[in-house]
Amino acid sequence: QWYLDMVPTGLVPALKFGEELMWESADIMKALEERFPTPSLFPMEDSQKKKLEELMNFADETLGKVGYAYIRNDVPEEEEAKRADIIGAFKTLEKQLEASGGPFLLGSELSMADISVMPSLERLAVQLPFFKNLTVRVPEGEEPPAENGGFPLLSQWFLAMEERPSYIQIREDPITLVKQLLSDKSCIAVLS
Repeated sequence: QWYLDMVPTGLVPALKFGEELMWESADIMKALEERFPTPSLFPMEDSQKKKLEELMNFADETLGKVGYAYIRNDVPEEEEAKRADIIGAFKTLEKQLEASGGPFLLGSELSMADISVMPSLERLAVQLPFFKNLTVRVPEGEEPPAENGGFPLLSQWFLAMEERPSYIQIREDPITLVKQLLSDKSCIAVLS
């Protein structure tokens, strides 16, 4: 109850700076960048700023939503379309990684774009193979699955993220990610 008293929407995460309360992830990230600008996670070039906004919106409005709509789908007639939606989302990220030269979404340096997509990608890379037999991340040295051709640039993105000590410290345990979805009552009926 204390959280709802502080954050009436109940949304997570939330951050309070002085009297200012924020609960939208993008707003929180922008506020943190303003208060702690070094090292900058926002690009300086105008062309990259626009792409950053697009990717942050994509993370917020598309990636997680289509992924979880597919995982939670219990309508057989919608299965193929929902699978195509999430594969399309991954292909969008693959194209961006190719255009930027990688290994990160805006090029050689980590940016807020990577941080924006990371929670959904991390969860989906674990949950989709387990629940929907859809491989997002191909382990190094293995062949990509025939059903979707794999996502080699996303696999490289994960490797680049794993070279960062800050990511290693906060990433989720794969077993926990599967257990979280199994404990979600809206998924139990779909998966049983």
